[in-house]
Amino acid sequence: MSQTTTGDAGEEQRIVTTEGVLGGAPRIAGRRIGVLTIYELVEGRGLDATTVADRFDLSVASVYRALAYYYENPREMETVRRARAAAVEDVRERIAARGRPEGLAGGAVEE
Repeated sequence: MSQTTTGDAGEEQRIVTTEGVLGGAPRIAGRRIGVLTIYELVEGRGLDATTVADRFDLSVASVYRALAYYYENPREMETVRRARAAAVEDVRERIAARGRPEGLAGGAVEE
């Protein structure tokens, strides 16, 4: 497990990676909230750091630490983004391969 520590504010301040948790993507210690998710909420959706902190019961410092980690590690975060996109595509392909359940045409149930 790798980690980055900030200050003495406790466990939540650390950014960690753990095999088997969020696919090994960096996350806030003790949580299943990834750095990329925090970035997407604040930078992508324009939510205030305080709003994100309140929504996930985090300290505002943890939100900013996740953002700092994102910007300090651009190659790693691009790898995480690509891995996530590949996983989503894999799930879509598996769903499409199953086909539609019998009796469904164009998404509506026939009577």
